Amino acid sequence: MMKSFTLALLLSAAVVSGVRAQVTDTEDNTVTYNNCVDLADGSIMKLTECTVQETRRIYKLVQEKYKELAAISYFSRWNAGSGSVNSNMQKLLTDWVNYRDLYCSLYGYAYSQGEGTITPLNEAECSLELTKSHNKDMDAIITLYKENSDS
Repeated sequence: MMKSFTLALLLSAAVVSGVRAQVTDTEDNTVTYNNCVDLADGSIMKLTECTVQETRRIYKLVQEKYKELAAISYFSRWNAGSGSVNSNMQKLLTDWVNYRDLYCSLYGYAYSQGEGTITPLNEAECSLELTKSHNKDMDAIITLYKENSDS
């Protein structure tokens, strides 16, 4: 009887935990990211790795949105730019990543003057927030195009 009660208690805790993870998913964080953070148990190294992984996941979404825009014939003239090897889309993405990384390096450094273990976490969190913001910006551009296109 006690084993059944314990098992039932554990199962209901798992369900409640799962619901909580989905509820906290409102800030663009995936359940996987939230679980990773929960399992990090306050370790700055683990929290940093969770944040870096989530940033990579969102960055892949950003890359797909650039590819989506580049594939639309409407953007071909803008995308051709000066006719160099790199298209404007690729240059914009590369320049944005360079800006993000350099800015977040400065942010992390300013927070702790480059000392201590918190600097990489601050840099990673900055990168995650800027990548989330850029992902939303790309959504806005795609929406704007769709609202104003003839198709």
